[in-house]
Formats: sequence, structure tokens, C-alpha cells
Amino acid sequence: MTEIIQAIDNSFEVESTQMAFSIAGSRSLGLSTNKPADQVCDFLAHHIAREPQDLMVHVQRIKLAAKHELKPVLKGALLDLYIALGTHGYDLRKCMLKLASDVLSEESVQHLANGLDDGIGASDAIPDSGISVLCKSVAGNTKLIQAGSAAQETLHDPLEQALANIECSQLDEACEVLEEAIHEGTSSTQQQALLLDLYQKTNDKTRFSKIYSNIEKAAIQDQTAWRALAVHFNLDH
Repeated sequence: MTEIIQAIDNSFEVESTQMAFSIAGSRSLGLSTNKPADQVCDFLAHHIAREPQDLMVHVQRIKLAAKHELKPVLKGALLDLYIALGTHGYDLRKCMLKLASDVLSEESVQHLANGLDDGIGASDAIPDSGISVLCKSVAGNTKLIQAGSAAQETLHDPLEQALANIECSQLDEACEVLEEAIHEGTSSTQQQALLLDLYQKTNDKTRFSKIYSNIEKAAIQDQTAWRALAVHFNLDH
């Protein structure tokens, strides 16, 4: 029995490695992969179980599940976002719920809508948790459930507001929030990755150059991605 369990674990590790390399631009909100959507969502779910505060992956999973109408996956993905954010990220939770409202049942949408103000906890009574990895009542790998308990420690982050802005097509506002964090010296790697993705997707060379011209003064430890985008924009530093 031990050998069988080990073989299953090894098989999953190999598949996860292959999946990680198959997802091009995985820090972008729009995933590009030739893998089946349900497999990609499963990979993202395991990542969330390990890192419940990775909001970009939460959004990737929700958007992919909604696009392919994977109802149980979508319900679980939304619940995991709610649990990870706690009472924070109202705008982001609302935008994600709106995105999923045409796919989920009326009952599921109502339950999630009722939890917008006060949030939904991992131990709350949930009639249908879908394929969630953070709900403590979910059936499945207990290791994932235990890993999800750290989700309650999530702190308020400008990334929440920026993601919500993007989902509402407020790209300028999203850039402003992320740029302010850089100016304040509080910008995280996730925030910077999202900001760079916005610059590239909108082809905003002018906005990028304003930050890049002062990159040495900014609290940016890894400047590799910034320099790569500077090359893309034909900027010399």
C-alpha cells in the first residue's frame, strides 16, 4: 500500500512539473495552455492549497473555470477566494462573483452574494463547497485542507484592488494603485508582475518609462523582468 501511495504522489509531482512548464505566462491573468481546462484548474488548486494568499492564481482559476463552465470547480474556486480574503477584498470578490453568475446556479450565487459583506470562513456551514481546497468540510486530501488554514492570515493588499479594477476594465486605476505601492516602497513581487503585465498588454511605453527611469531608487530587488520589458519597448537605461 505504501508503494502505491508513493507512486501516486510521484505521478502527481511529475504531472505538476509538466503543467507548470506548459502554462505560458503563468503570472498573467490570461492563461495560455494546450492542457485541458480541468487539469489546469486542478494544478492551480494545488498551488492555492500551498499558497492561499496568491490572489493572481485565484483569479486565474476562477476565470478559467468560468470560461469553460466547470461549475463545481468554479464554485470551489470562488469559495477559496472568499476564504483567503476573509473580510478583505470586497470589490474583488464582487467582480469575481459577477463573472461567475451566469455559470453557477441561482442558489450558489445567492449564497456567495450573502457572504460579500461579512465574508465566508473555512469552517462555516456551506451547503455545496464544490471543488474547494480551503473549506474544512471538503472531502479529499487532508494535507490540502491543513495547508489552507493559513488563509486566515491574509492581510489587505493593493493587489486586491488592482485585480478588481482590471475585472471592471479600469486599467488606469489598476496601474495607479500598483504604481503607488512602488513609490511607497511596499510593492510585492506579485504586484510588480501584474503591473508589468498591464504595461505590456496595453503597450504603455510612456507609463512604464516613468517608473523605469527611477528603478534604482525603487524598492525592486529583482529587476530582470523590468529590464526585459525595457528591451521590448526599446528603452536604454
